[in-house]
Amino acid sequence: MTSLQSLLAELANAVAVHTQRIDSYLREKALPHPSFAADSPVDPGLPPELEQSRLAVLEASQELNDLLQGPTDILFNHHLVPLKLISQFDVAKEIPANGEITFGDLAAKIGVDCAALTRTLRLGIAHRVFNEPHPGVITHSAVSKLIADDSRVAD
Repeated sequence: MTSLQSLLAELANAVAVHTQRIDSYLREKALPHPSFAADSPVDPGLPPELEQSRLAVLEASQELNDLLQGPTDILFNHHLVPLKLISQFDVAKEIPANGEITFGDLAAKIGVDCAALTRTLRLGIAHRVFNEPHPGVITHSAVSKLIADDSRVAD
C-alpha cells in the first residue's frame, strides 16, 4: 500500500509543480488563464519548456484520476468501444491470468481478424483496460482482470 500512496503523492506533486510553473508564466506575461469561457484562448501559446509542463500535468492528472477511480469506476465511467468485443468474445478470459499473449495468438484463439482486434484492444489499453508491455503483446490490467474474474462485470 505504501508504494500506491507514494505514487499518489508523486502524481499530485507533479500536477502541483507543473501547474505552478504555467500559472506563474501566464501571470508574469499577463496572459489569459485557461477557462471554459467562449472567449478563452484556443492555444495558450506556451514556450516549449512550459508545453512540456502542460503535457506533464495532463498525463499525471489522468493517471491520478484513474488510480483514484479504481478498476470498477474506470470500467463504468468510460464509453469504451472495445467492451462489446471484449464481452462478446470473452477476450479477458482468453488472456493468461498471470502471463501474456500476442495479439496474433489471441486473434486466432477467438477467431477474429488480428488487425481489427489489435486496433480495438489498443483503444481499451488507452483507457487502462489491458496492458501492452511491449509491442504486439497483451497482458491483464486490474480492469481486465476484473472482467475475467467477475461474470457480472463481463456480461
